[in-house]
Amino acid sequence: MTDCRVHVDYDEFDRNFPTSYDPEQLYDMMPVKEGLLLDLGSGPGLRQVRFREAGLRVVSVDVSLKQLRDLPGRARVQANANVGLPFGEAVFDFVLCSEVLEHLIEPERCVREIERTLRPGGSVLITTPCLNLPLHFLRSVYRRICGIDDKLIGHLHLFSTKQIMRMLGPAFEIEETAFRDAFTNFLMWRYGRGRRLSDRLIRASRRRLWKTILRFLAAQHLIRARRTGPPQS
Repeated sequence: MTDCRVHVDYDEFDRNFPTSYDPEQLYDMMPVKEGLLLDLGSGPGLRQVRFREAGLRVVSVDVSLKQLRDLPGRARVQANANVGLPFGEAVFDFVLCSEVLEHLIEPERCVREIERTLRPGGSVLITTPCLNLPLHFLRSVYRRICGIDDKLIGHLHLFSTKQIMRMLGPAFEIEETAFRDAFTNFLMWRYGRGRRLSDRLIRASRRRLWKTILRFLAAQHLIRARRTGPPQS
């Protein structure tokens, strides 16, 4: 059986990074404001309260049972996204997969499981660290300054926006992309400041002019796609 616990003990993994997304920012990217939401890689539930307050029904999934025990509500499921998700087909109206794919041995398999469990017309929001050029050649310097060790935080992959789009495949239609810039990411990681500016720039990156600029300075990207076709075999 494939196991995603390679570099990190996820029972003891602190999900509350300085650069963690504000739940309001993620909610703002969601096209559905009601229905059944799958929060894949939910951790200890830092964002579920906001989603439930908005009227969404949330199913939280994580590889760590210890992390799930602190979650509010009863819809908690321990599962390994490398292996599969214990749900039927076309169950969810929306899937949130935030900072998960880069931790998995088989991210493509996880994407296919998202596709299988998402109803036709439903959407997925994926966020991951970003490999877009030309910033990539500065990445090693940037992460050294920030004190970030990919192996210590469990990162096995790094994706460009185009790679995520290809992974999603023909069953999905890209609805929207946005970017978090490296500068404010550095301020938040190193000094715990810059979140308000970061949120503003993420919103700006959803507009065409700013998107062109910020995609080349991106440390992380947010990609929302709608399932339009049948699941791939």
